[in-house]
Amino acid sequence: MKYLRFFQKGNIRYGLLEKDNIIREVVGDIFNNHENTENVYSLSEINFLPPCVPSKIIAVGLNYFDHANEVQMKIPDEPLIFMKPPSTLIAHNNNIIYPKMSKQLDYEAELAVIIKNRIKNIEPEDVFKNILGYTCLMM
Repeated sequence: MKYLRFFQKGNIRYGLLEKDNIIREVVGDIFNNHENTENVYSLSEINFLPPCVPSKIIAVGLNYFDHANEVQMKIPDEPLIFMKPPSTLIAHNNNIIYPKMSKQLDYEAELAVIIKNRIKNIEPEDVFKNILGYTCLMM
């Protein structure tokens, strides 16, 4: 299933992308319990939003050789973890706004994993049942 979060006629909605590029609106909690409605929209009627409003964005840095070489740094012995605030997310085709003091704006395309449950210290075999889905994330 392909879940979407979108803006349509002044409202934020969730939906499922169906064949022929039709979006079927869903109501309820997309993470645990939702229902399909009869409301459908075409892609031309909506503005895409980030798929959810996360409480935090946790990222891993310098985790592949090409990027480390590009920035002239060595791969760290342990993962380099950093956080970004949810306010850094923007809707599709929105402008990136950054402070005037910034002289350079760098970006990377990342694979984002949407976690559906509150989890901590889980067993490896339990990982996939706690993932809602994946999306692209520009950072």
